[in-house]
Order: sequence, then C-alpha cells, then structure tokens
Amino acid sequence: MRWRIPIFIGAAIAGLILGILMPIKAGDQPKELTPPKPRLSEKEIIEILDVLKLGKAAKELNLTSEQLASFIPKFNRYEEVKREYYRSRRDLVSEIKKLVEKKTLDQNEKAKLEELIAKLEELDDKFYSDIREAFRAMTEGLDTVQKAKLIVFLESYRRDIRRILMHLRELGERRR
Repeated sequence: MRWRIPIFIGAAIAGLILGILMPIKAGDQPKELTPPKPRLSEKEIIEILDVLKLGKAAKELNLTSEQLASFIPKFNRYEEVKREYYRSRRDLVSEIKKLVEKKTLDQNEKAKLEELIAKLEELDDKFYSDIREAFRAMTEGLDTVQKAKLIVFLESYRRDIRRILMHLRELGERRR
C-alpha cells in the first residue's frame, strides 16, 4: 500500500510538469496553424453530391424500403443520362466555338460546322427521348404525391446546392 503513494505522487508531478511545459513549447510554434487542405478529384466531388442528392430525394419523397431499392438504380440512370448528355454537348459546342471564332472559313470548315450542328441536333433529340424514358422508369412505383414531390425536388435541388456551396465558400473566406 505504501509503495502506491510514491508512484501516485510521481505520476502527479510528471503530469504537472508536462502540463506546464507543453503550453510553453506550444508557444514556440507559429500562431496560425492551418491544416492541409484536402484535395478531392472532380469524380469524388460528383460522387459525394450524387449520394447527397439521392439521400435528400429519398427523404423528400418519404420512400419505403421497397421503393428505395427500386428507386436507387433508376435515379442513378437518370443522373447518368443527364451527365453524359451535358458532357457530350459541351464537347460539341466547344468544337463549334473554335470554328466560329475563325475569321474566315473554307468550304471544308463550313461543311464541318454543318456536320457538328447536325450532331448537336441529334444529340438533343436523343437526350430528350432518353431523359423522358429515364424519368418515366424512375417514377414507376411512386404515387402521385411522390411524383409531384420528385418534380419539385429535381427543379429546386440544383439551386439549393448552388446556394449551399456559396454559403460554404463565404464561411471559408471568413475563416481566413
């Protein structure tokens, strides 16, 4: 029993010394330590936003577990149709822009421009058909109120995310 007291006192003294020395040592470091900024790839950011969007949609629609199991792959398909369309459209418009920015176009370039415009029209037509089918499939098994909530959600989600991201940016700037 007596041997425990010196151990306890020794531990208390060591704790006291560390408690005094650690803040002194910490004072030697720079005032503002900023943690390294995490770098997320575009793909990782898109995946995070997709999970967030899916979770929010499921909550908004108040889906049952059976509905959710059916809804997830259809929702992902709907999002992939949109993502692929906008990626392809952006590439085509970029090619069109390069040609349009030239001062003069020769016959081959004019033919190429016509071909690109035709491809863009085809892409748009295919998109409207694909997105309509993806939406129809996604809403199978939903009741009328859930369908209406989904329509409202899809319209407002992009605006809401943009508002949240702007708010986060403002918070980040305030922390600097």
